[in-house]
Amino acid sequence: MRNIILSVVLMLASAQAFAIQAGDYNLNVGAGALGSRGLVGVSLEKFVTGNHAISGALGIDLIGPVSTLGYKYFSDKKPVTDSAWDKCFFFLDCDTYFYAGPSLQYAGAVKSTITESNLVREYQTGSKLLGMLTVGVRNQFRNNVTMDVEFTYRSLISGGVSTQTSGAIADDQRLLEIGYRTGGLGIAVGYVF
Repeated sequence: MRNIILSVVLMLASAQAFAIQAGDYNLNVGAGALGSRGLVGVSLEKFVTGNHAISGALGIDLIGPVSTLGYKYFSDKKPVTDSAWDKCFFFLDCDTYFYAGPSLQYAGAVKSTITESNLVREYQTGSKLLGMLTVGVRNQFRNNVTMDVEFTYRSLISGGVSTQTSGAIADDQRLLEIGYRTGGLGIAVGYVF
């Protein structure tokens, strides 16, 4: 918990340190699986320039409570024509940006219970540090509302050691490590201010 609070403080401090332009924060609320925000979470991006952003996120995931700090490079907006193919959902005016970048994700310690037949085993899993690569697309509508779809890949850097606390001895390591090295998907709705 202390590390999550520290991550939030660092995220907010870095957002203030790079305040260059008005209207360059993006606050997102999103859901997904094994992504930067976890199953459900919130993120804040601070644009250092029009193409470079520092991103922080907090959420709940299969591997525990997560906090993410990273960098994203945004492309210039896609050229717009009057074609329906250049509109969001075929009829809404929007600007489209593609982005990619690395992140570090911290996941807190968790307790896990595995039940097979009538056998119950409990484990305590320590905190984890994961490396993450994100690739996504953002649609920014005329009223500054944004919608992101992003794909992530994450891999365990350190931690995540599990200790069995009760139940019959069994090899559940494969089940306990679900989400340590995997791809993920996230969808978020946000607002630029």
